[in-house]
Amino acid sequence: MKKIEIAPLFRRIVAAFMDAIFAFFLYFILVTYVATPIARKATTYDADVSDIYQYEISSHLYMWMQQDDTGKYQPIEVKDFSEKINNQYLQRVNETRNVGDFTLDQRIAHLQYYYTVYLTGDLTRVELPNNTESKTYDAVKDHFVSPHYLDKIDGKLPSEIYTKVYFNTKIMGLAPEGEENQSPYYSYPVVDDHVDYEGLPVLKEGANKDEAINDINKRLYDATKEFYYTDYMQSLQGNVRAIQLWCYIPTYLFVVGGLYILIPMLFKDGATLGKKTLGIAVISKLGYRAKKRQILFRQLIFLVEISFSLFIVGFGLTSIATLGIGAVIILIVMLTNKERRSPHDFAAMTLAIDEKTSVYFDNATEEERKQNRVNANLEKLNSYEPENANIIQVGSKIVDKDLKKKIDKKRGTSKKEK
Repeated sequence: MKKIEIAPLFRRIVAAFMDAIFAFFLYFILVTYVATPIARKATTYDADVSDIYQYEISSHLYMWMQQDDTGKYQPIEVKDFSEKINNQYLQRVNETRNVGDFTLDQRIAHLQYYYTVYLTGDLTRVELPNNTESKTYDAVKDHFVSPHYLDKIDGKLPSEIYTKVYFNTKIMGLAPEGEENQSPYYSYPVVDDHVDYEGLPVLKEGANKDEAINDINKRLYDATKEFYYTDYMQSLQGNVRAIQLWCYIPTYLFVVGGLYILIPMLFKDGATLGKKTLGIAVISKLGYRAKKRQILFRQLIFLVEISFSLFIVGFGLTSIATLGIGAVIILIVMLTNKERRSPHDFAAMTLAIDEKTSVYFDNATEEERKQNRVNANLEKLNSYEPENANIIQVGSKIVDKDLKKKIDKKRGTSKKEK
């Protein structure tokens, strides 16, 4: 009586995609309209993000660099924060443009600004975006303040250390006044026939411009790395990440718990929404209805398989390319066995079957009871003996033999007359 038809692989893949779409849609709705608004009101998220962006703006280190395979330092992008600072939520970059548009002099100016203005907290020299209405000292100090301008270094304030002379000699590698310049790329500017030892360094005569650009890119990279790894910046970023995790992880657990655990536990066939839609049921390996504990264990193992790569990506241990590694492993295992069982099927001793063409029972007792009932009916049917010898059975009908002959004869006569 029992008939088990394994669910086609293609249908299972489509069902998995449907479940993923359901999950993603629900997760997006909850994060966007529930978790994030609650976090923004109940935590310091907005203030921390605002501080991060303001520090980036005031430092002029929003020119992000990366080292390529050849060892050269290339720009990723430069962000235009002039609109971003007026954005209430401060979460989206409104405009990006290629850093390659910046000249060597502009890049040197950005680096000098970081050391001689931002680190010193010299607010009188802070450059504001063009759309800022007020450029007074009070307007500057309310929005663009170096977080450590009062922190003394070896008994000295930053403004006493990070001077333009310090920048030229220590950061750019130019020779101090009175010594011969040994820098391979830069030299002091000449103003009115005399050397300006506090001026912005310029490209040295005869120097390779491409190499000089790569050199200044590396110095920007080092400064940016130093900037983001300071205690105050790490603290802010840590707060933001912690708040984001408290938004994303509970929402993620709620979504997967509802769609991948609660719903299969409620359905008798242990199916998710995608499986239910495509007529796929989950039963035990023995061919009977799976127990609730089997369904629960199966779904938990499945979530571990899928979530493993998500958590790896989330903690930065690998790239986004590994996001689907769990699904790939599941597919490979299913292709290597005739029953198309996945790792979580093996763990829970279950099968995914075609519910429309399969016949299965709750347990062996139910199967035996129904089989006995069928056998009894067949035995009763086979042993039937009519009291009238003229009675015969034709298919499921019992008729009188003489009566049948008369009817057949009459039908034949009618056909001849026609």
